[in-house]
Amino acid sequence: MRFPTTIFLAATLLFSCVDTANAFTNPIIATTSATATVESTTPTTLDTTAPSNPILISPPDGTVTSDNRLEFIWRSSLDNNSNTIIYTLYLNGVATYLGISNLGNSTGNGYAARIDGSIITLRPTTSLLDGSYDWYVTSSDLSGNTSYSTTWNFLIDTTPPRIAITDIDIYHNLTLDSDHPEDFTDLNFDMAGPKTIYFTIYSEPWSTVTLQFFGSDNQLVSQTSWPVNETGVIYPYLHLDVGVYTLSISSFDHGGNTTALPDFTLTISPAQISLPLPALPGISPFPTITIPYTPYSLPSLPATIAKIETKLSLTFIAYLLLAIIGFILLILLWQRKYNIIFLSPNGQPIRSATLYHSIPSGSYTPGVKRVHTPGVLPSPIFVTKRQPNLFTLSPSDHGRLYIPHLNRYSTFTVRLDDTTYIFSLSTKRSLYTVVLG
Repeated sequence: MRFPTTIFLAATLLFSCVDTANAFTNPIIATTSATATVESTTPTTLDTTAPSNPILISPPDGTVTSDNRLEFIWRSSLDNNSNTIIYTLYLNGVATYLGISNLGNSTGNGYAARIDGSIITLRPTTSLLDGSYDWYVTSSDLSGNTSYSTTWNFLIDTTPPRIAITDIDIYHNLTLDSDHPEDFTDLNFDMAGPKTIYFTIYSEPWSTVTLQFFGSDNQLVSQTSWPVNETGVIYPYLHLDVGVYTLSISSFDHGGNTTALPDFTLTISPAQISLPLPALPGISPFPTITIPYTPYSLPSLPATIAKIETKLSLTFIAYLLLAIIGFILLILLWQRKYNIIFLSPNGQPIRSATLYHSIPSGSYTPGVKRVHTPGVLPSPIFVTKRQPNLFTLSPSDHGRLYIPHLNRYSTFTVRLDDTTYIFSLSTKRSLYTVVLG
């Protein structure tokens, strides 16, 4: 009896050292077998294959949230050697949550994890600070083989956006701030209209500011939303008719945080034009007449009654620039005007010369007999008592000059480097060409 017992113990020890137990039965002819796999909880020394990569699910890459205990969700890994897998979650490169098992729900330092099929969900039990985070998950088996998920980013923002108003139409340098709601008590801005109201509002970059206008019956009259860019400032505007409006301004960011200013009032009163009447002697002064301003009443009033201040339009500025350019062109054309050309014998422009232009004291009138006085020279057309005008011909003139009062009675003295010419014009022309030779 000892021999079979020894065989039985040896068989039992053999089956306990392997991961798979096989049971066989062989009744008469038929053969039946059953196989069961038992997951190993101890390292397998021959295991060099890492588990499959964990797949991140939530929070998605680029998420912005105000939840500082958001859930981390990923799909579990598979191990070909059926080893136990341990997960580690890293935040900004730091192993923050360790010892997360794939065998069932688990808790650890600062977290609680649960498993639902192949989905693992981890929720922090302590709040994360505001800021930007990179996160990824590693899966390791008991043999030390490790695989990595991809890396995603999320931003935690639990701070509501600040709102500050510095300008409301004609009211400037305001200090209305969401940090000081007490400044909005019984706050009213009165202005003449109807008109377009302009605002200057500061808020958190990339947030959205919404303005809501309610009438005296508390019904919403108009609403406008403006996205804030990286500068953190917007300039919303809206046309309002005469009336009393309650204005509500709010801002919300991508994290879902919202800030609302206390409501305040805008009163749009009808614009009026005052017409003081002149006082008459012996009569009591007339009362000042006030006319409500409308866009249709103003053109019918005399131009001296009211002074209307308007902004320069782009059209007016364009016309002004064109007028200035045209004036400059006229000056340039006038400077290029000429009425006489000086040429050399070979037809080339005289490059440099000094000219004296003499205008006669009188001129000869055809049909009128000139009287000769004894001892006095006759008054020919070339004699003058006026001081001659000096002109300088430079190479840039190309032989052309404009000489005022040039006529058929003009006399010239032209001095070149080596020669002096004296001549008179004898015919009336609009353009003279003189060949010096």
